[in-house]
Amino acid sequence: MEGPLTAESQLDHVEVARANGKNPDLRLLALLLVVSSPVNEVATIFLVIYLLLLVFGRKVEVHSLQFLTVLYILIVNAVVGILSSGISFGVNFALSVLFYFPLIFFVAYKPSIADKRLHRYDIKKTLELYLSIEVVTSACTGVYFYFFGGRERLDIAFGDVIAGTFRVPLTYCVDSATKTFSFSIILVTFLYIAFYRKQCNKILLLLILCTVFVGSVNHLILAAMAAIFFAIGLRRPFLVAAGIGSLIFGYAVLQPSNLSMLQERLSLVFHVLRESNFKDLSIVGPKGEYVKNYFRDLANYPLNFGFTGVGLGQYSDRAAMYLTGEFVKLPIKIVSTWMQKNTLALYHDYVSRPGYLKGSFFYPYNAIFSLLAELGLLFSFFIGVFFIRSVNKIKFFSKAGKIFIVVFTILAGFVDHYYQYSQAWFLFVLVLFVLNSENGIHNIEENL
Repeated sequence: MEGPLTAESQLDHVEVARANGKNPDLRLLALLLVVSSPVNEVATIFLVIYLLLLVFGRKVEVHSLQFLTVLYILIVNAVVGILSSGISFGVNFALSVLFYFPLIFFVAYKPSIADKRLHRYDIKKTLELYLSIEVVTSACTGVYFYFFGGRERLDIAFGDVIAGTFRVPLTYCVDSATKTFSFSIILVTFLYIAFYRKQCNKILLLLILCTVFVGSVNHLILAAMAAIFFAIGLRRPFLVAAGIGSLIFGYAVLQPSNLSMLQERLSLVFHVLRESNFKDLSIVGPKGEYVKNYFRDLANYPLNFGFTGVGLGQYSDRAAMYLTGEFVKLPIKIVSTWMQKNTLALYHDYVSRPGYLKGSFFYPYNAIFSLLAELGLLFSFFIGVFFIRSVNKIKFFSKAGKIFIVVFTILAGFVDHYYQYSQAWFLFVLVLFVLNSENGIHNIEENL
């Protein structure tokens, strides 16, 4: 496993960093803001075009083995899906690939952008400006709804209004903007800390942490805390314990109802794990039934679910949900048999439930089991290995940083379609490629 940059290699670049990087890269800042815009369909198409321009402009270098393997997996998966369900399901496959594209890009190409202009700008200032904009827009919306929107306390569903530039400021509607925002900000903030370390703006970090906390995407907060525990828990137990204690205290004082809800839901999960009885999964609601259905299908169709998968966009991923016409309004509906008999029926049960029995915890789908069902166990294993290998090639990630990003990604995937929130992944992947490039490394300043 490659280690992070050494102190000596960092100090070698101090003069270069001081001589360059005087101003923020406004082009990069504009790109980050465009992709985090409220019109996520436009942003998704735009980011795919941008990544393809990097490929065709030879700004990125391909991982030959990983690229060819991913290409082979996608071709086989498309053929299997279309042969089993019909040519119309090529639409499902294409939409699914569109949503996965930033992650496909991450595993298929080496994490670096060959752009000599990068060292002319201060990427640190660019990131700080972007994160500041997200904090300010979230704060304005939060203050507006607290005083004028009928949400006089920071508890329960207040966090649904916090979405930065991922939703039009001072507005609220039922969508995935809050989750996309929180997931993206956690990833980008992690990169900011991992790269700049002691040079980070401490006040900005505190404001970001407060914004994510008020946003109340509780499962992501728990996933991040668990990832921190796995990454540094044994080496810095007191620091981790202090962080967990502070989080619990914050919930108890500001969000007591959210804390009670978390305790109830975690107790259900621990009950199932403790008893090792998958028959009890139904107590977790539609998501528990969804997981039970997956293992039933795995037992009944071992060839499909073990090797080739049933086809992207056909079981329960974001594309499959889109094309039901019930998740979002589209001019066409293409619903597979897999979706019809499993997730769609559970989704109808989910939407009929009262508000306190809704939320990400009860969604009748998630990224992990969608991937396992649609790509198969074997193909999913290869994708997972390639993702870990790509993370391992990031020069400025410490061992703890690599553990954090892998654990956080896995845990988040058990709750929602986070692997297909292309807006969030694009921000992470693009900033990562910029910082990991040779000219990006030149922006490291002395931080010891």
